[in-house]
Amino acid sequence: MLDMNKIRSIVLGNNENLIEWKQELRLPRLTRHDYYTKPTIEELKSSFNDQGQCFVKQFTVGRKHYGSVTFQGLSMNLAGLDLDQLGKKNYIIRS
Repeated sequence: MLDMNKIRSIVLGNNENLIEWKQELRLPRLTRHDYYTKPTIEELKSSFNDQGQCFVKQFTVGRKHYGSVTFQGLSMNLAGLDLDQLGKKNYIIRS
């Protein structure tokens, strides 16, 4: 019996109609040079499990000379998080 937790790639179909499923590390995306994360994006590579999830208990996003925000929780899945999109949204804060 195949252990699906250990399979990284599988091809279904015949030669004419191939469907490929591939599980990849979907690291958080952050391309802005004046922003940083703790742990770093590079350090997060070691936090992925067999299902391609990246769970951490604490995560900080900051901008040099401006400040930072720290998220704390029991487990946050950061796989595929696009941090570049956070600054592009218009948020309305109501009290």
